[in-house]
Amino acid sequence: MGKKRQFNTKEKRTILVRNKDFFNSKFPSGDFFILGLDFALNATGVIVLDNSGKMVYKQTVKFDSQESNTYDKLKVLYEEIQWLFDEYDPKFITYEDITNFRNPYSAKVLCFAACTLFCNLFDAGGDETRLIIPFIISQLKKCAIGHGSKNPDGSKIKKEDIIEAHEKRFGIELDDDNQADAFSACRLVYASFVFFDLLNNFLEENEFKTINKAMLEFSKLDINDDHLITEAEFEILLAHYQKQNFLEDNDYDAYKKVLKELGR
Repeated sequence: MGKKRQFNTKEKRTILVRNKDFFNSKFPSGDFFILGLDFALNATGVIVLDNSGKMVYKQTVKFDSQESNTYDKLKVLYEEIQWLFDEYDPKFITYEDITNFRNPYSAKVLCFAACTLFCNLFDAGGDETRLIIPFIISQLKKCAIGHGSKNPDGSKIKKEDIIEAHEKRFGIELDDDNQADAFSACRLVYASFVFFDLLNNFLEENEFKTINKAMLEFSKLDINDDHLITEAEFEILLAHYQKQNFLEDNDYDAYKKVLKELGR
């Protein structure tokens, strides 16, 4: 099987516009909650935000001991997520993408944890109005402190830096780095509403002959509202929603067909 060709820049910009329509179709009316999870081997950070971006719940699900087997850990996590679904009925679910872990054991256990989430989702009815959005760890760090895995001076980002950044910006208290990463994921989902509002307004207020030109100009927007969305969050979301892994129909050939029908 040959290597599948990547989308070119023009196609990615078209995908962003189609994701706008997809995301808007998932926007719930009335109140809603965002559930964020940060899976780890010995604990899972849990955060819930409401539709105003306010943190209404935080928890770190800690497992009894290192001697607990994987089944026992997953059972504890399953029961916590089940309670969260019953209590908040989250419309948006987000977590740190665990597919890029190099350690095979860590990847296996964390994949089991992610599967636990989906089991809860199926038990809750598998409501198609829910939207699941994973983010990679570098995006979560950039959301908190404005850059990725390392500081500008080359030093490694400390867990305390991420916690402190969120607490200072939003006036909240977080207990550990698990909660901080879960909060970052929730924050990026909440910022997505601002992001797509910006995109909607931009397309309505400007007339461009091509999507390619429109998205080129959109990417140049000067973002200076630190409370609603930061420049770093804007950059994360601009790249994130142009990727193949967040599509209504996550299939390259299907999207090539759509692009052809649109004449692009």
